[in-house]
Amino acid sequence: MDDPDLSFVVLDPVKIMPDYTIEKKDLEKNVAWDLENDELSCFVIVTIPHGNPEAMTANFMAPLVINNRLKQGLQLILQNSSYSHKHKLLQ
Repeated sequence: MDDPDLSFVVLDPVKIMPDYTIEKKDLEKNVAWDLENDELSCFVIVTIPHGNPEAMTANFMAPLVINNRLKQGLQLILQNSSYSHKHKLLQ
């Protein structure tokens, strides 16, 4: 928020991996949100190497989770996850 030039490319992980899920227990350890009733959005950060966009990856291991009602968010690091922090987007 302090640097207006800072930005990230993000995408909905379900668009790439339809069965992508976050364990409720991972969220419960980090936030006091009403997980049953609050509307949450999830995004993954995309890395696009300079000069080599074909090698772009997404961090499925540390998604951004946004609570739309509270307008709060965090980057959640999934514990004991099989997801990669460098999931190739173009196979």
